[in-house]
Amino acid sequence: MGSSNSKKVFRLSSVILVSVFFVLTGFGQQSQDDFNSWSALEFKYKPNKKWDFGIETQFRLKEEASTVDAYFGQIDVSRDLWFGLKLGMGLRYIRENDNQGRVQGYENHVRYQIDLSHKYKIARMVFKSRLRYQNKNELGISNQEGDIPVQRMRLKVGSIYNFRKWKLDPEISGEIFNKFKKATNNNEFDKYRINIGTSYDFKGNGRLSVFYRFENEFNTANQLRYHILFFKYRYMLKSKG
Repeated sequence: MGSSNSKKVFRLSSVILVSVFFVLTGFGQQSQDDFNSWSALEFKYKPNKKWDFGIETQFRLKEEASTVDAYFGQIDVSRDLWFGLKLGMGLRYIRENDNQGRVQGYENHVRYQIDLSHKYKIARMVFKSRLRYQNKNELGISNQEGDIPVQRMRLKVGSIYNFRKWKLDPEISGEIFNKFKKATNNNEFDKYRINIGTSYDFKGNGRLSVFYRFENEFNTANQLRYHILFFKYRYMLKSKG
């Protein structure tokens, strides 16, 4: 009974999110579309049930996946709290390819983030949510030279359905981004992202994830929409103690 209900909930949430996707993508026909490719490698270490430590590298292509967009390295740590809550922090160093405007070339950025996430399971259904604060700043450029740290709040909600005797469980999620700058007192929603994909767990501790991501930017001079194919391989090492 519980499995049947969770299937209905997953189907309903999927239909709602996909419907929202098609409605939203129907607006802003003046938007520019671009295909991107993202690939990532991640190593996770779990010394006990409470703590996770991670290191990740990611490579991104833009302009129909023909030009380097950015690549970065990240370290992060998270700790389980209570009732499915988890607190996490991460630090990311980014090399970003700016090929627009008069001054072009690779820029160095640093970004830190603080997450509060929650996971809840009902029968074979898993619901996940995450609230993230992030702060991104270009290195080597002062405020007087025009560098203003970009801060965002992000809210992500999603669900996974665990099918019996089936390793490719479907996952769907949606995320909204709110950008604010203290120097200009600007505070606005500027993009959303929808993810549809699955993950495959190998024997041992490896996991391969494949996702299609749709990202739409708005409240900007140039309305941009990205179709992103995302691949990620993660290796998890757990302490035997």
